[in-house]
Amino acid sequence: MNDKVTLFGEVVAVDGEDPQVRLDTDELAILHDASSQPLHVGYRGEFSVEGSSPEGRTIVAPVRLAGSEGHATAFDLEFDRLHSALSGRHQGARSRTPNPVTRSIQEEQIRGWVNRVDTALSQLRKHRARRLNENDES
Repeated sequence: MNDKVTLFGEVVAVDGEDPQVRLDTDELAILHDASSQPLHVGYRGEFSVEGSSPEGRTIVAPVRLAGSEGHATAFDLEFDRLHSALSGRHQGARSRTPNPVTRSIQEEQIRGWVNRVDTALSQLRKHRARRLNENDES
């Protein structure tokens, strides 16, 4: 039974000390043993998580190479396009997004604000109802 975690991503660097893959989670992972794989920048595919580097970065390796030379087949490209669409991402140039920690803090701040507004609105409605009842009784 294969218990390895697999993720989708795109190769963004193959030269240098640490070949890198940008995963669909926007994390930059290290490509394991890139010299033995015929991968190129822009290759999009499925990668298995091999472990973590001493610095805490994820290390990945390609699960399978599509086609005879590592180029994606039409099926793989369509699958990746659909996967990207379903995960809420668009294809094309990637823009820098805030890191997930910042995003979750902002979401929590907004949720807190919405809760405070709901509470204040509820109190205003109660006070208004009391005033209307007092005016009706007089």
